[in-house]
Amino acid sequence: MDCPMLIGNLRKPRIYWYQTDAEIVIRIMLHDVDDYFLSVRTDEFEFSTSVDGVDYYIYLHLFGAITAEKTIHKTTGREVTVYLPKVQKWTPWPRLIYSSKACPHIFVDLDHLASIKPKKEIDWNEREDFATFKRRHNISYIRPDVPSSDEDESAGEENNMIFDF
Repeated sequence: MDCPMLIGNLRKPRIYWYQTDAEIVIRIMLHDVDDYFLSVRTDEFEFSTSVDGVDYYIYLHLFGAITAEKTIHKTTGREVTVYLPKVQKWTPWPRLIYSSKACPHIFVDLDHLASIKPKKEIDWNEREDFATFKRRHNISYIRPDVPSSDEDESAGEENNMIFDF
C-alpha cells in the first residue's frame, strides 16, 4: 500500500534558552505575537500561536522538573519570554529537552552564558603530591592509585593485569 507523505502545516519557531541557578529562561523568537497558548506542567512545555496566517507549535519534554505554578511569561515586540523556576535549584541542566537528539530549532543563548574563571591562577609547577594532600586534610581512608616507594611494588602490578579469554 502506498501511503502519502506526511506534511505538517505547523512550523517550529527558533528557540533560545539559558539557565540561572534558580530558573530556565526560554525565548521564542516570533515578531508581533498578540495572542498565544501556553501550557506548562512539571516536565512539559507547550506553546502555540498564529502569526500572519502561519501556525506555530512547540512541544518540549523538559530535561528536569520545574514549578509550573510559578511560571512567568511576557511578550515583547520580537519575542515571547518564559521564565520556568527549577524544582532543584542550583542544579545545572546539560540541555533543555530530555532527549539527547539535537533539535535544529533549539539554541543555547550565548548572550547569557557566564564566563567561568578560576578564583585564582593555578601554578601547575607548585602542585603538591597526593601524600601531602592527605596529610594536610587529615585523610587516611583514600589509597593512591600509584604505589609509593615504601609500599610493595607488586601490589601496583595486580591492578594492571590484562585478562584474555
